[in-house]
Amino acid sequence: MPRGFQSRPHRIRLAKLTPPTLPVVLKRARLFRLLDKSRKRPLTWITALPGAGKSTLVASYLKARRLPVLWYRLDESDADPSSFFHYLSLAAKALAPRFRKPLPVLTPEYALGLPTFTRRFFQEFSARLPPRCVLVLDNYQEVPATSGLHQLLVWGFQELPRHVSVMAVSRQNPPAAMVKLETERAVALIGPEQVEFSKTEAKALVHLHGQRGSNSLTKGIVDDLYRRVGGWAAGIVLTLEHEKKRARPCLIRSTSRLKRSSTT
Repeated sequence: MPRGFQSRPHRIRLAKLTPPTLPVVLKRARLFRLLDKSRKRPLTWITALPGAGKSTLVASYLKARRLPVLWYRLDESDADPSSFFHYLSLAAKALAPRFRKPLPVLTPEYALGLPTFTRRFFQEFSARLPPRCVLVLDNYQEVPATSGLHQLLVWGFQELPRHVSVMAVSRQNPPAAMVKLETERAVALIGPEQVEFSKTEAKALVHLHGQRGSNSLTKGIVDDLYRRVGGWAAGIVLTLEHEKKRARPCLIRSTSRLKRSSTT
């Protein structure tokens, strides 16, 4: 076990291995079909800017398709491969508790045999996962470019059986170490232009949020929103919330005037 793990709060472990909580979200049929197609390859790489709705997209897709998922939220500690394999083992144990034999542990004696260790780990790891399972590597951009984990994952992904696929969610394109997978056509790339909301999706999102708040959304708000923030999911939602807050005092004043007039 890597140094310092015993002292870390248990809640941090859970946070790393827990999918995001989904509010009422828009089911994006266009991208769901694209993800269906991308899962025919071992790795789907989703790149978009912060606030584009990448993680929400993946989580809602997996829920809609009722796919078993192992969600892993990467952070800077995963630059140490031993940390990554430790937490991935915890996630596998939680998903498939009937397997009593522990997964291989990355100890110092494997330093000169990392490819062998990685291949063996992923062989045993994937054998424990249910059919159609998806391993999600969220926040991939948090792993430094200099980390050896990137190359280890290339070796690991090559060992995945057909019933397991990986979705990496990142603000950046795949690291240089994964060029080999790209040349072998083992990666499906989904970029910022595809993740952005279309105008039709933005309209659906406006209606979705309008049902949960004030009904004072103006007829031309979709055109106005799209002109101001384009297909940026966070921008659309934040602007809608701002408009609701602005509309609420007006609604209160109107209600007060109605009450006063009804008593006279």
